[in-house]
Amino acid sequence: MSNPDLGNIQIVEPHELWKDEARDFTPWLAENAGQLSEAIGIRIEIDGNWQKKLFAWLNKHLMIIRKLAREVLG
Repeated sequence: MSNPDLGNIQIVEPHELWKDEARDFTPWLAENAGQLSEAIGIRIEIDGNWQKKLFAWLNKHLMIIRKLAREVLG
């Protein structure tokens, strides 16, 4: 069995990708909620508080990922 080519993990700030939440992030999320849900392993339900819930979840996990990356990568 050969090793798959997985690419590289990059740490980026969400605000670098989406400068304005309402104009940039919200339309992206509406189009990609299914893919994002599948990638992070949680069900994303779009309701009145979905943005707040998602950002809270992402912020929590991004802090953990950044900490681990700093410990591993130096």
